Amino acid sequence: MKIRIKFKKYGLMKFIGHLDFMRAWQKFFRQSGIPIAYSEGFNPHQVFSIAAPLAVGTTGDGEYLDLKLSVESYNMDQFKKQISQALPEGVELVDAIVLPEKAKAGMAACYAADYVLTLSDELKAKIHDDEKIEVFLSQPSIVVKKKNKKGKINDFDLAPGIFAYELSGKSIRCRLATGSSLNIKPELLMDALFDYMDLRLEQFTDTLFYSIHRLDIYQSTEPLRTLIEFEQNEE
Repeated sequence: MKIRIKFKKYGLMKFIGHLDFMRAWQKFFRQSGIPIAYSEGFNPHQVFSIAAPLAVGTTGDGEYLDLKLSVESYNMDQFKKQISQALPEGVELVDAIVLPEKAKAGMAACYAADYVLTLSDELKAKIHDDEKIEVFLSQPSIVVKKKNKKGKINDFDLAPGIFAYELSGKSIRCRLATGSSLNIKPELLMDALFDYMDLRLEQFTDTLFYSIHRLDIYQSTEPLRTLIEFEQNEE
């Protein structure tokens, strides 16, 4: 039995890195008492994965985890209750559904994600007006240097992965490509904005220039649907 969990990550939990967060979930599952499946072999581990893990310091309202149970059926109301009781402050269950047998893994299903980038007062003052950000985001090409898995640095164009954006006060709301073939990290986008504006770290007194909050992740379908909405509609 495969299940997809949608959860929030906020507060102090945003400072926990991905590997430590995975270990935390192992503890949550043990405490919950659900019959989670284990892999075979000499070093069995719980069978679960997190789709598009958040970077350290980033919060999210629409995060996803796929897991496998060792039983063929399980009461979902009971499942949600057990998981919710095991989660600490900073992690909150939003929903959980049974996945169809042929459902793609969460990461393989990712297409895009919505983010809210909130600028600090100091950064907003230095940029001065939204028109500069508008010009930056509307460029046909935004080339940055990016290191690949082999350590080689290549040119990488962010523009094809910026699907939409909206400016409001100190916030930039943007929909970015999030998947295995094209993945735009909001941190990389902000680094490019800094270069475009010719801003340097030594120009700031505040060390927190902006915050990143992910609203949700979407399936590779039209119209866009979240990873849970898609599977619910396919059932």
